[in-house]
Amino acid sequence: RNKQLRESKRAKDGQPVRCLPEELPRWRRRYICTHGWTDRSRGQGVRPQRQIRSTACPFRLTAESVYIQGSWRVEIHFPVYTHNHALLESVYDNYSHIRQVPMCEPLVGDLRLIVRSGGKSLRNLRVYS
Repeated sequence: RNKQLRESKRAKDGQPVRCLPEELPRWRRRYICTHGWTDRSRGQGVRPQRQIRSTACPFRLTAESVYIQGSWRVEIHFPVYTHNHALLESVYDNYSHIRQVPMCEPLVGDLRLIVRSGGKSLRNLRVYS
């Protein structure tokens, strides 16, 4: 964003431009529901549908960094807070990405030890590199 601001017409005309501080990771970020995507066309329909999560859910909001009265703040723009599906913890717990642990987590070393020792309660646990 700072590069865009420095190359803007206003900056080229010599007018002051307020750049985003380096400690702010993003200028604008849009959030949507995990069900908010639309289904991609797969041609003739010969592929099996494994996991259909898309319901074209309208929930969304945009968080934007703004400079107001001497400080940077986050404002919410264009919010739509409604969902077109049930919000149940049992449904959320069934998503595969909830049951996965990133390789950078310290917990991975403990999981490897459990697998090596043959932990009976975790027979189906696998650690992938």
